[in-house]
Amino acid sequence: MQFYRANTSLFISLACEASDGVQKLAELNLQAAHSVLADSVARLREMQSDAATVDWPGSPLCLAQSAIAKSLSYQLHAYDIAIATESAAAKIIDAHYDQFTRDLLARVESWAKQTPTGSETAFITVQSAFSTASNAAETMRKSVRSVVEGMQANVSAMIAGASSTVASHSDTRA
Repeated sequence: MQFYRANTSLFISLACEASDGVQKLAELNLQAAHSVLADSVARLREMQSDAATVDWPGSPLCLAQSAIAKSLSYQLHAYDIAIATESAAAKIIDAHYDQFTRDLLARVESWAKQTPTGSETAFITVQSAFSTASNAAETMRKSVRSVVEGMQANVSAMIAGASSTVASHSDTRA
């Protein structure tokens, strides 16, 4: 029953984090849609009021640069939401794993105290297997965390580079 409660609690915690991430992403999508519509209306009003002074050849380029900048900003925010959600889920899973490990160690120790005389070899074998499994799981967790951090750094660098390129082109255009 304790195992069932712990797993149910883990599932609910992860579902709450995922729900928060989806909610933040939906809010971001609404903000992006509102921003695009507001910019379009402003651009149309600008074009209607000063039809003679509008830089018609440069207008599509300006619109494209604006769209690219907004797209990069959107991607950066979406990426931040995904990373925050993944980080929160990883913390929950790590806490659950740590609690599970502590409980299992306590049970093994309890079992060791209650074993009959002469079963020390079996106890040592179980402890050794548990230690080996724990070390393998910890190594796997560190490896996965390292890969995820590397991917995050690569994506951050890519987005930063693209943002600076768009910013420099926008400054050149201005």
